Amino acid sequence: MKTATITFHAAHNYGSMLQAYALQQTILNLGHENVILNLRTDKQKELYAKICNRKGGIIKKMSRIFFYFQYLHALNRKYDLFEKFLHDDLLLTREYATLHDLELADLKYDCFISGGDQIWNTSPIDFDWSYYLPFAKSGKKISYAVSMGPHAELQVFNQKKIKQYLSSYTHISVREKGTYDLVSSLVAIPVEISLDPVFLLTREDWRG
Repeated sequence: MKTATITFHAAHNYGSMLQAYALQQTILNLGHENVILNLRTDKQKELYAKICNRKGGIIKKMSRIFFYFQYLHALNRKYDLFEKFLHDDLLLTREYATLHDLELADLKYDCFISGGDQIWNTSPIDFDWSYYLPFAKSGKKISYAVSMGPHAELQVFNQKKIKQYLSSYTHISVREKGTYDLVSSLVAIPVEISLDPVFLLTREDWRG
């Protein structure tokens, strides 16, 4: 089966990247093909850009460099290592910047997967509606261990749109009770709570 996952794979933090890796490896270990849809929005790129490359006027940029000066080398190396892991250890599609780009791509997979992490939390600056798979016009849509964040019930203004998008899913798996309660109240599709993807791999898998 050809599968494609969308998740916070390019967020420069250990939890996001490791859960993306773990879910992809688990799918591959099950004998299915898998790629991660390489969505990298401008907002996310700015959020995780190198200190010297972040937007702002000259005064703001110089102030930022001065404040972080003693950490610049370590922060730049950290950035480079995250990017190296991203490109060396994850199977990615070409890069997409927007939901519109994904829609134009007319992607064909047997199954689209909304991966783990807080990709259904509409609050973060790098949230995008693409994580609800509105661009997927063929194949099944499922989710695995997705979270809406610690205060899922507060997303009252987005519930109509969330319901619209999730109603086209065939299976929904979430990460915690708050997300479970909200999703269960919006759609008739059975919802289950699943382990974070990082726990799907064994100690030997991580060491390898």
